[in-house]
Amino acid sequence: MAKKTLSKLFIPRSDAFAFDLADYQFNDKFQKVRELMNDRRFTVGETDVAYRVINHWDQSGLLPDGVRGDGSWRKFTLPEMVWLKAVVRMRDFGLPLEKIAYARKGAMSWNKQRERYPCFEYYLAKAWLSDADTYILVMSDGEAEVATVAQIEAAKLFLDSFDVLLISLKAILKGMGLHTPAVKTLFALSEKDIELLTSIHMGNNNDIKVKIDDQGEITEIESTETTTSPLAPHRLKNQVEQEKMYGQVVTKYENGVPKSVQVTTRKRLK
Repeated sequence: MAKKTLSKLFIPRSDAFAFDLADYQFNDKFQKVRELMNDRRFTVGETDVAYRVINHWDQSGLLPDGVRGDGSWRKFTLPEMVWLKAVVRMRDFGLPLEKIAYARKGAMSWNKQRERYPCFEYYLAKAWLSDADTYILVMSDGEAEVATVAQIEAAKLFLDSFDVLLISLKAILKGMGLHTPAVKTLFALSEKDIELLTSIHMGNNNDIKVKIDDQGEITEIESTETTTSPLAPHRLKNQVEQEKMYGQVVTKYENGVPKSVQVTTRKRLK
């Protein structure tokens, strides 16, 4: 079945995401974090962007909704400051102002009643406080979202191949001098896992069996390769000796003529 083509950048979010978002927004244990997020303590001078450029960005619709309204410059919250840093990166990549203004609407959704950016703030908190790797995603037409690496990978199940600019929230925070936990990879592969993947992808095996112990650790890999080009005795002897092979070799004959050789090897992993 062909992948469903969606008309916009679609980030699949599970029920667990909704619970996690609500937990961040309303749980008292995150009260201090929310206060730090929404404390207007950053000045225009701390953006490293010239005042006239900031003014031009404001006129072009690049600034978050929360910094406008009274006709005068206000200080920035952490989410707003991070967004300005992201704008600098988008400009470095050559995105025009109108595309970035469109991206702001997708990534920096403003809750006027609560006076904050709930979704963006949540992903920023994950980048700041956890090993999650979160990004602003911007497509060539300016459509934008915020998501974790896991959600980006899940999106590939719903979308055809697409080009997207990824801006790391964790990298921006680090650039601002804030400490963030190291990124946790999606899959932490052990040496045994790598050994198995090598057997699958690098060899000519047409059958692989794996033994696993009670702790889920791989203890043995059995690989079977069948070839219709019979191995010369000296070549087979060299393979057995060089690889210190455990296993068996079966040669099948038809009318007295060797037709195929099946080599089964067993590798025990400590």
